[in-house]
Amino acid sequence: MKTAMKNNIIRVLIYVCVLISFIIKMNFYSDHFGYFNDELAHVSYVAYLEANDEIYPEFRNMTLLSNCDLNGKESTCTFNETLNWLGHPPLYYEVMRLMGGVSCDGDVITVDMHQLRTNTHILACIALGLAFFIGYKKIKRIVPTLVYAVMLVSVPMFSVVSAGLNNDTMSYICVLIYALGIMRFSEGKRDFGTYTLIAAGITMSGLTKLTTLIIIVVSALIVVGVTIFKEKSAKCIFNKKFIISLVFYIPVIIYYIMMLKNYGSVQFTATKYGYPAVFVPEDQRGIHGIFHYFIEYVNMYLITWCNVSSHYTVVKTQYLLSVENIGLMIMVVSPFVLFLFNRKNKNKLLFNSVFIGYVITMAINFVTCYSAYTSRGYFGGMHSRYYYCLLPVFSLWLCSIYGKTKKFLTNKLETYFSEKSISIGVDVALLVFASLLVYGDFLVFLKINTMYI
Repeated sequence: MKTAMKNNIIRVLIYVCVLISFIIKMNFYSDHFGYFNDELAHVSYVAYLEANDEIYPEFRNMTLLSNCDLNGKESTCTFNETLNWLGHPPLYYEVMRLMGGVSCDGDVITVDMHQLRTNTHILACIALGLAFFIGYKKIKRIVPTLVYAVMLVSVPMFSVVSAGLNNDTMSYICVLIYALGIMRFSEGKRDFGTYTLIAAGITMSGLTKLTTLIIIVVSALIVVGVTIFKEKSAKCIFNKKFIISLVFYIPVIIYYIMMLKNYGSVQFTATKYGYPAVFVPEDQRGIHGIFHYFIEYVNMYLITWCNVSSHYTVVKTQYLLSVENIGLMIMVVSPFVLFLFNRKNKNKLLFNSVFIGYVITMAINFVTCYSAYTSRGYFGGMHSRYYYCLLPVFSLWLCSIYGKTKKFLTNKLETYFSEKSISIGVDVALLVFASLLVYGDFLVFLKINTMYI
């Protein structure tokens, strides 16, 4: 009993320490790094909702703010005539609006950037808190707990993203809520609470980011199909509790019906309404052919995964397969390896379905980006931050094989090593992996520190 209590205390302390380190990094970046990805557009979105008191925005009328000091505490602004290019659903911006930081007096908008960024920090901490809660429930050993916690916060750009205004933190929360529902479903808890969690995750993702919605919807469809196939009945899915939970899907259904009616698409495209499109003449484009573009696409994904890419690009080293990046590269590769080889897992339905959703969404994104490049030379839309919301699922997946890895190695190596030696070896390997992650992330933090302090 005392051993179990001591184990629980240590695990809680690990999560607390990791959360504190994350908050320190996040606040440092917020105070010193400055402008974040599309932050003016995000602030303007919040201000538009506040000024017009709308739940679902009229994107064609949404413009940017003028005189908004993104690095100041408070500034007085007005809307200009430049169309806001963001076409994201409104949930994150409605939450930010309710949390405060923007006020209106006629045409004058008062923006408190410190308050707005603090709001995003709170959402990021809620997201991590949910991830830690899942980890505490599912991972009982100290070493994999440490690895799981470190994996969640060691992608350098994740702390930077969480420091400024964007809807990635809300996507993180959506995936976690959905994951909780699917894990309960896989455990046989087919109650109203389970269906509500799944519905909330899907609806919230649909009202936050289209990328996240596609991943979750693909995952949910796979879960439905596999469950019906295995249990030889649709009643396990389509029952009274599920039917009652359908009410939670109404807001997202209304939103996309309105989008189709008003814009003929599920996503607003600013270039169709006068926003200038990037165009690069063909003779000035450096990439030729789909294979060359694919290589550049993967390379850009990995660079933004291992480094910081914002108004400044902070690169630790030019070599992706280096000591500084090897831990993060293992994180990228691990879901593909686990999908191929880790067939026996209590939560394999969640892990495999989310992974397939991830691959399909990336494929859609690749085709969209390549089409934009071939038609007008636009080279963008390939940032890895769109998929940070999957960090908890893939981190949990990797840590869930801890016990099975020890058993597998013991069976294979028992002739040469004792069970205790193998167990220690696995723990040491995991600690080295966690150390590499911390080292790579700390180098970015240190480099930014020297830039601004």
